[in-house]
Amino acid sequence: MSLIRTTSLSLVICTTAAFAQQQEAAPTTQEFTNSLGQTVTVTTPTSFLISPPVKDWPHVEERDSRAEERREVDERPERPPVVNPAALDEVDPVVQTTPASRMMHAPSVNFPGSNGTGYPPDPTGAAGTDYYVQAVNTSYKVWHKTGVSASATYNLSTLWTGSTNDGDPIVLYDRHADRWFISQFNDNPNRMLIAVSQTNDPLGSYYAYSFSFSQFPDYPKFSVWWDGYYMTSNSTKTAVVFERTAMLAGDPNARMVALSAPGVVSSGFKCVMPADADGDLPPDGTPCWFFNLEDNAWGAPADRIKIYRMNTDWTNVANTTVVQHQTLNTAAFDTNIGTGWENIAQPNTTQKLDAGMGYMYFRAQHTRWVDHNSVMLCHGTDVGGDHCGVRWYELRDANDGNWTIYQQGTWAPDAADRFQPASA
Repeated sequence: MSLIRTTSLSLVICTTAAFAQQQEAAPTTQEFTNSLGQTVTVTTPTSFLISPPVKDWPHVEERDSRAEERREVDERPERPPVVNPAALDEVDPVVQTTPASRMMHAPSVNFPGSNGTGYPPDPTGAAGTDYYVQAVNTSYKVWHKTGVSASATYNLSTLWTGSTNDGDPIVLYDRHADRWFISQFNDNPNRMLIAVSQTNDPLGSYYAYSFSFSQFPDYPKFSVWWDGYYMTSNSTKTAVVFERTAMLAGDPNARMVALSAPGVVSSGFKCVMPADADGDLPPDGTPCWFFNLEDNAWGAPADRIKIYRMNTDWTNVANTTVVQHQTLNTAAFDTNIGTGWENIAQPNTTQKLDAGMGYMYFRAQHTRWVDHNSVMLCHGTDVGGDHCGVRWYELRDANDGNWTIYQQGTWAPDAADRFQPASA
């Protein structure tokens, strides 16, 4: 995504802690051809370090300043033209246009948002047992779950010595290992930076990795699965997995395996969302599911969800595959809102926001139940006149990988635009 960095964070406290020496390495890269003829790329990190405890980092003071020094990272191509204009006139048959009869409870606690140093801020966060960890372009802060601050604000780049702090961070709490996961990308050279906490303390030390990509890994989205940290990005490498067990142990040679999901249809922006284990981890041997939104306005035969399965073989990585598993036709939707990447009006300014159209929103929550598994998905849709509503889905299988749409709907009860939600 686009990042314009500003100089709105300034160093205010220096500590005497010695920062860890980064282990630079010549990464080993191997390419294999699997039984399906797919290229399987396997690499080890370009660098690895164990960071000093976060609480010992120099901290920074946030200021709501405007751009004094800007640099833009924007790998998004222009949207291709619609190939089926008639699809833009489809009526949403599952839109809810009246308020709900039952409302959610008010939030139990609110956390102040960080200003960060970039525009847009790309906020991300995750809640663990005792803490909420928040990251934006390009800073990091920890809160107690009571809403009380637990830390100062820190530069994300402190995790990866020499990184350019390009942003688009992701924070995950790996509840199955009781660890924290933080990432951001690096441009020039193209790298994905990942840090996994040594313990359940988000203010402790991290195992910090850097992995090289042949193409800029724009808009990375991650998930936790039984055998890896899975990732997609708006690039040629749409199905990627990192060696979770090795990274949790701080192995400097933890591997990354990257493939390209076949037959991805998109509206100019790829985001094949991987399933994230919200409930219990799936049984060993379960493939990781990926979900792609396909709009018939951009060449899909119908409005639908395409499901991929990725089977990773860490013993013989050449056996790793990603294949099309199912396609599920959905109720009609239209992901074309306005033009370009600025399509949601804001009060008191002509600057519009990017609704994130044409792909699934983060995350794809996977939950195990007694007699089935469920996955929650959502995306933006035009309910008429460039009015953005939220289409949501609950998919289910009977513990057999045969997915169906259990229920779906579009939330647009009034004139307000709704976008970038998180379903649960």
